[in-house]
Amino acid sequence: MAAFEKRLSVAKQRAVGLTHRPLLSLLKNTCFSEAGVHSLKGQRMRDIKFLVWVTLTFLQVTAILAQERPAPAQKQPAPRITGRLIGTDGVGQLILEYKSDSGRGTFIGNIHSTCIIPARSNTTETTALDLAKIPKGSEVTFFYIRHIHKQKQSSKAENTILAMRFDRLNGNSGIPKGVMIPCYKAAQNPIPK
Repeated sequence: MAAFEKRLSVAKQRAVGLTHRPLLSLLKNTCFSEAGVHSLKGQRMRDIKFLVWVTLTFLQVTAILAQERPAPAQKQPAPRITGRLIGTDGVGQLILEYKSDSGRGTFIGNIHSTCIIPARSNTTETTALDLAKIPKGSEVTFFYIRHIHKQKQSSKAENTILAMRFDRLNGNSGIPKGVMIPCYKAAQNPIPK
């Protein structure tokens, strides 16, 4: 620090009475070397290098964080619930008992359309699943969506089952185990002419 103060006092002494000298030449004498090579020296150079380093580090961290952000939301899979089948009306409603951290619960859902058992690899024939023939007590996973129907003064939530998978079957029912059974029929859009 003493060297800088000495150079500053020398520059002030030289500048006294020399108002015609441009400011750049005054700065040259205090900031740059006397050898005529225009390079910063001493503490100022260290300060500039530090600022450059901080700026580059900040830009790199920003770029890394931008890369680690999750991608824009993709289509989310339907929620699912696994439990023991305790009842069905045989037409479209299924009742499931499930366990959670807070205890046992009951899930009631309606199928969207007729559930179709996919064809086996050696045949192309699909079969409709008769809900009344599903053995009670079977462990099943439902893939569903929840619709909220708003009425005048209240709203009612309804679970619509889009697919199911039997994880464990009670008895011999002919229903394949571990196979995704769709219960959804897409709307048919007419082809424009």
